[in-house]
Amino acid sequence: KKQVTVAFDGKRGLRFDFVGAAIAIVKLIEGSPPDWLKLIPKKEPILQVQFWAAEVEAAVRRALPIAEQGKGILRMVFNDSTVTISAKHDGREVESKIQAFTTKGKPNKIGLSAAYLLNYLVGKDGIVTIAITDPESPVILKHQKNPNVIIMPMLVQW
Repeated sequence: KKQVTVAFDGKRGLRFDFVGAAIAIVKLIEGSPPDWLKLIPKKEPILQVQFWAAEVEAAVRRALPIAEQGKGILRMVFNDSTVTISAKHDGREVESKIQAFTTKGKPNKIGLSAAYLLNYLVGKDGIVTIAITDPESPVILKHQKNPNVIIMPMLVQW
């Protein structure tokens, strides 16, 4: 256990003194925090796809090195029964096709952060569902009894 002293430091902000270890000053800014609830999609999804978590995780891991060389974007193209996962950078491309367990809705495509998606998939067994309400809204990821997770899409030049 360590002792910490918290004080309001005038114009500088909040001062956290971790006795003898470090001092941190957090600047306060004016304004209102974002309305996070508005980010949660409420419309019916235009596309819902179920797939095996391990297969998608393996495909993301294959694409990750190329994605990380650029902006970290992973491209996902959903067709009737397959999901194509790819990353492109500087003339190099890696692509994997996996079989969807079930697909409900129209074919679509979306760009996501490869790191965020991989972080979500690690340790998940069984079926994962991805739901898209529109290409500019957050993607909803569902896995059994775990809480739903949303990931903001990334702009992709297809």
